[in-house]
Order: sequence, then structure tokens, then C-alpha cells
Amino acid sequence: MIDSSIIVFCTALYLVVLFYIAFRGEKNKNQSLSKYNSIIYTLSLTVYCTSWTFYGAVGNAAHSGLSYFTIYLGPIIVFIFFFPFLKKIIAAAKRHKTTSIADFIATRYGKSTRLSALVTVIAFVGTMPYIALQIKAIASSYDTLTGTNAGTIVTPFTDTAFALAIILAIFSILFGARTIDASQHHRGLIHAISFESIVKLISFCAIAFLAYGIVDAIASSQPELKTQDLLIKPFESFEFDIGILTKTFLAAGAIFLLPRQFHVFAVEARGGESLSRWGLPIYLIIFSLAVVPITAAGLLMVEGSDNADLFVLLIPMYEEHKALSILSYLGGFSAATGMVIVATVALSTMVSNDLIFPLLVRFYKGNTKQEFHSFLLIVRRSTIFILVLLAYGYYYVGGAEKSLHSVGLVSFAAAIQFLPAILGSVYWPAGHRNGAFVGLLLGFFTWVYCLLLPSLAHSAWMPTVFIELLSDQTSFWNPSQLFWIQFEDALTHGVFWSLLFNSSAYVYFSLKARPSLVDRLQSASYISQSQNVDDNSEQYKFNVADLFELCVRFTGEERTRGYFAEQGYDVNAFMMDRADQRFKILAERLLAGSIGSATAEHLIRSIAMPEQVSQSNLYGFIDQTGQAIDFNRELLQVTLNHIGQAVSVVDADLRLTVWNRQYIDFFDYEPNFIRAGKTIEEVIRFNVKRGYGPELRGDLDEKIDKRLKFLRHGKSYVFVRTWQNGRIIQTEGARMPDGGYITTYTDITPLKKAEKRLEAINETLEAKVIERTEMLSTVNQQLEDVINSKTHFLAAASHDLAQPLSASKLYMGTLLEDLADDEEKRLLAKSSLNALATAESLLKSLLHLSKLDSGVLIPEITPIAINDIFK
Repeated sequence: MIDSSIIVFCTALYLVVLFYIAFRGEKNKNQSLSKYNSIIYTLSLTVYCTSWTFYGAVGNAAHSGLSYFTIYLGPIIVFIFFFPFLKKIIAAAKRHKTTSIADFIATRYGKSTRLSALVTVIAFVGTMPYIALQIKAIASSYDTLTGTNAGTIVTPFTDTAFALAIILAIFSILFGARTIDASQHHRGLIHAISFESIVKLISFCAIAFLAYGIVDAIASSQPELKTQDLLIKPFESFEFDIGILTKTFLAAGAIFLLPRQFHVFAVEARGGESLSRWGLPIYLIIFSLAVVPITAAGLLMVEGSDNADLFVLLIPMYEEHKALSILSYLGGFSAATGMVIVATVALSTMVSNDLIFPLLVRFYKGNTKQEFHSFLLIVRRSTIFILVLLAYGYYYVGGAEKSLHSVGLVSFAAAIQFLPAILGSVYWPAGHRNGAFVGLLLGFFTWVYCLLLPSLAHSAWMPTVFIELLSDQTSFWNPSQLFWIQFEDALTHGVFWSLLFNSSAYVYFSLKARPSLVDRLQSASYISQSQNVDDNSEQYKFNVADLFELCVRFTGEERTRGYFAEQGYDVNAFMMDRADQRFKILAERLLAGSIGSATAEHLIRSIAMPEQVSQSNLYGFIDQTGQAIDFNRELLQVTLNHIGQAVSVVDADLRLTVWNRQYIDFFDYEPNFIRAGKTIEEVIRFNVKRGYGPELRGDLDEKIDKRLKFLRHGKSYVFVRTWQNGRIIQTEGARMPDGGYITTYTDITPLKKAEKRLEAINETLEAKVIERTEMLSTVNQQLEDVINSKTHFLAAASHDLAQPLSASKLYMGTLLEDLADDEEKRLLAKSSLNALATAESLLKSLLHLSKLDSGVLIPEITPIAINDIFK
């Protein structure tokens, strides 16, 4: 046993090295390692060699002999014999910039979001057992090296596998979910995966050399034995059966259909030139040959084959090679982490792009994508965690006791459901999204029923009804012998029925469907990839004149000449020269803007090799071109019909080419009067005679000729004129790049009437304001006169009343003195005197008010104490 702290330290150190390699890979995108891109890409494809290949292949060889070779043979056959097919998929993926297998399939079949969602669900569920396989492999290797959990019943929180699942999830997030951009190449990730591929190959081969030495030593110790006989002994009992074909077929499909394989193989590819026909096969052949001595040595050293999956670890442990044991563990760890990282990155991209983001767009139509950036990043990270935890759940409830080989085949069978849709996407033009959707749906449900659920049949949560159905050999719906048809093994049974339902529904519903224009264009784009022109080949020759004339036919001479001039090409000076690659690309882009990218490429290919264009291909091209042009015209017509102005467009020959419904209504044309190709002179003359246009004084023909000359050579203008019928029309015109002219008509009569009404209201308002101002001035003057009269009155009254009051006070004072002896009368006299004083005070106040009104007194505002007022 090895101390667990040493294993943890080595694992942490290895992870640090991987992060460093990934960091350097991101920093050196176009620098020192660029010349090794093809090798790095080929090594990254070996992410196919997971812990199943590292551990499970040996276990399968120990139990079933040569059948282990099927997982290597399938990819080798595909790469050697179907290499053009692989390049075709890469070309289609690069052309349409697909980010996942779900995106690839959905883009081919009418860009169906429903289809991409279904592919995502199938990939998510199908990958779960495969990730469970990696968790099982790492946990088993760790427990074997350290003796952890040996012979004990564990719960998730005390299980090594659970802790490793959390580490794998965190590691995957740090590697592949740090940013939201799924379209960019993950160069750092690919470099790290390539490094892991080297580590697992070196470690596996090192164990193989050790195992060969052990076998050779055993043979040398017994003269009657030969090393060669001991090596081939485990494989002598091999018997061929249909299961061998099934496994080879599944492995052949898995190399490009598994979500992680498609991501590395197609999304991360720089192009078809990055793909090597022999790179991956050589790697797999080395791996498969190394299995032989390890299997032989393991069977000789370890009693029984129950632990055959762990022979890779047990052999160096039995030989007490601790360093080699750790290297073997790191090789298996590399195989598992590489698969988990790439698979979770691919699936998190699919979930966020094909499930979550379409829902966000549907419910938040007013928002932009940037508003969802943080949320989608959280979705991707959450997807990784959920997927890994679900995989652990699968391992915990049903996969812990199964061999690595059997668990991996369940996931392979799920991925093979994509095969009919993928093959049809690049070979069958009639393939339709209806067929792909129904086929995938039936195939997925059949896979779940016949393979996934039976693999979990012995778990505690599985309903008793299903377990009884599985054991009932007479049931018509028994998942292991559906419809009373039984195969030699359950895997072949599930694959047969799922693919039968899948492919049959795909063909049937595709033939019944009526393809739309988008379907036909996407189909042509994917299928034509096999006929791509190799621009570096001498058999495909372009000259500038050919490409220039081709572009002129679709985009007009002026626009074409101006476009190439902006790119630095003087076409007149190089007409007869050979067109370089950049000129060809520019021409294709210019054409794509008018007739679509697929048709543009097909068109350029036809002039590159006219002698190789068959009549059927030519008709197909004409059909595609016509459809693309019809589509663009329909799109333009719908757009024009939904704007408020009347629009008409004439070509360089002053013939009508485009108009909208408002144009017909605006001029009240008779049915069928306006048609494509009608001269604008005839239209103008017809309109003037009916009063549709400004009044023309003088010679009518001369005025019309002047108008036509302006259309040929005039510049942009805006006129507002009153027509003979009384309407006020704003006319705008602009010259088209090809010499034609576009004119828009807007009836602004209601606007002008409203403007006049506003002017009249404004004038009336001004008169009313003046009138009201004069009335206010008169009233103010009258008020001022009244105030002045009041002031004079108060002054005069106060003066006239003050004298009698003063005299009365004197008389009353004298009387008060005379009544000194009569107290009662004296009090009455005193009260009278006080009343006179009060009246005098009031008169003085009125006098002061009059002086304030007249301005004689100027008040001086000063602070006073409030108490003085109330005393």
C-alpha cells in the first residue's frame, strides 16, 4: 500500500502541471507551438482512450479474450477507410461554425431549436454513465493503492468516489467554464489534453514492459514454457459472435458521435488539414498491443480475474514498484480527467446554448445577449456540477458493481443514436428535421428502456414492476427480449431495436415532410462539402476576369468594381491574370451577400471546373440559385410591404424592377398595369395625365425627358410639392450602385394641414393675448384711480374730523374739572373723554394709511418684540 498523502500530493502536483500547460497554451496561441498544431490536435483526439481503455480493456481481455480489441478496431477502421467522411464532417462544422454536435445536427435540419434541445438531452443522459465509469475507475485505483474503503460499506460522504467527483467537477469548471465564449478554440484545454494523452501512453507502455518482463521471467524459470505461449494464452479461447460486430460498430461510431469526441474532432479542429489518417490509429494500435502482456502477467500473478480491471495497478504493486504504481495511477487519472473535462465542457455548452438560452430569448425578447452573460456562465458551471453528481448517483445506485467495459458500452449505445441523422446530414438531401426528431426520440426511448434501465435493475430505487418484467421471459415487453425476439447479448438487442426505430422513423418522416427553402439550402450546403474545391490544386484555375464577370452578373458592375477597389485590387489592370486565393475568397463573400454562401461556393466551383459539372449538378445549382434569389426577393418584398412609404425601383435602363403594395395604392393603378420591366417613362406619362404629380407648364415631352435624364444621372434629393390633385407629396430619390434609381413617396398632406391649423391657432392666440393685455391694463388703471380717490378721501376726512374731535376733547377736559365734586358725573365725563381719544387715534391711523398709499410715508421694516404688540 502507498500512503494516501503521497497520492494526494502527486495528484495535486499533476493538476498544477496541467494548469500550467493550459495557461501556456492560451498565452502562446500563435507563437512557438503553432508548427506542432497537427500533432497536438491528433493527440487531443486520443481523449477517446478513457479509463475504460486504460483499465477496462485489460479487464475485458482477461474475461473475453480478443473481444477487447473491438474498442480499438472500430476507430481504426473509420480513420483508415472512412477518412473522407470525417473530413466532410469537419468541413461542414467549420463552414457553419457549429459549437457542438447538437448545433451541427440542428443547423443541418433547418436550424431547428427543438431538435438541438432533444440532441442535448440525449447527450446529457447518455454521457452520465460514461462519467460514472471514470469516477469508478479513479476511485477504485485510489482505494487499491491506499487501501481506503477496503471491504467497508460507505455512504456518499465517506466514499472516495464522491470526493473525487467533486474534485473532477471543480477541475472541469476551472478548465472549461471560465468564459462564456463557446466559439473560440480552447487551445489551453487542448494542450492539456494532449499532454495527458502522452502521460497515459507512457504509463501504460511502462506497465506493459514490466508485465512483459514478468511473463518472460516466468517462462525462463520453466523450460517447457515459452514467452509467446504465455502471452497468447488468454486469447486462445476467443469465439466470434454477433456481439463482436456490435461492439466494433459502436466503437466506430463513438469516435465521432460522443459529444466530447465531436467537440475535439470537429469544433476544435483548425480545418480538414489538421486531421491525420494514421495518427490516431497508430496510437490505438500501440495501446491495444500493450494490453496483451499486461493481461497475461495479471492472470499469472493475480488469482482469479475478478480484479482484472485493476491489473494495471496490481502488477507494479505486487512487484513493489511504488514509482511505477504512482505513474500507473496518474495515467488512469489522466485518462479519466481528460474525458470528464471535455465531456462536461461540451455538454455545458449544449445545455446553455440549446436549452437555456432559447428560453431566455423567448421570455426576455427585449434584452440583449450581454444581459445574460453572467447567468449563462452560471448555467454552464451548474451543468457541470449537476452532470458529475448525477453520474456519481448512477455509480452509487447501480454502476459500482459493474465492469468498466459494460458501463462504457451503455454510453456508446446512446451516442450511436446520432448516426442516422449525421449520415443523412452529409449524404442524403431528402433528410428532414421531422424525421431526425422523431427518429432520435424513438431511438432514445428504446435505449432507455432496453439498456439504461436494465443496467440499474438491481438498484434499490428501481420499481418492482420493472424488475418483474425484466425477469419474465414470456412477456412481450421484456426489455431484454422485446417482441419475443432474443439476441445473443442484451447490448446487441438494445442497439438493434433502438437503431431500427430510429432509422426507420428518420427515413419515413423525412420522405413525408415537405422541405422548406431553408431546409434545401442547408442540405445543399452540407452535402456539397465533399466537392469542395482545393484552391491550392493546379487543376482548379481562376482568372480575375472570370470571377469579376461572375460577380457583376449578380451584384452589378459598379458595386463589384468598388468592392474590389476597396480591397486593393485594380481589376482593369489584372483582368487576364490568375486570381489568387484572396481574390477568390473576396469574390465568394461578395456573391454570398446576394445569393447565399452555399450557392456562391457552388457557383465558383462550377467555373473552376466546368468540364466536371454534370448536367444534374448544373440543374441542381440552377435550382439552388433560383431558390436563393426567390427567397431574397420574397424577403425584400415583405420588408417593403411593411413600410409606410410608396417605393419604386428602376434599373439602369429605367425599367421597373421592384415596388411595394403602397406604391400601387398611392397612385391608384389599375390591376396588372404595373409589371416588372415596364418603362418608367410610360408610368410617369400615365400619372401626369391623371393629375398624379406636380403641374408641368410648357412642353410635356420636354419636361418628361428632363425627368428621365435626372433619373439616369441625378443624385439624391428630397422635394416637397403640391400635386395637381391637391395632395402635398414629399419625394425622396437616391441612385442605386448598379445605375438604377430608388424613389419613395410620402403623402404629407395631413401633416401640412395640421401645420396650417397650428399656425392659425397661433395667430388667434396672439390676438387674444393682446386683447386680454389691453383689458388688464384698463382694469389696472381703473383700480389705481380708485385707490388714489380713496387716499384723497381718507386724507380729507381725517383732517376735517380731527378738528371737532380736538375741540370736543378740550370741552370735555374743562367739564371734567368742573365736576370735581360730583364723582358719578366725573366718571361719565372721563369715559367720554377716553372715547374721543380713541376716535382720534383711529383717525390718525387712517391718515397714516392715506400717507402710505400716496407715498408720503416710506415704511421702514425693523424687528420688534411681539410682547410689545400684546401689552
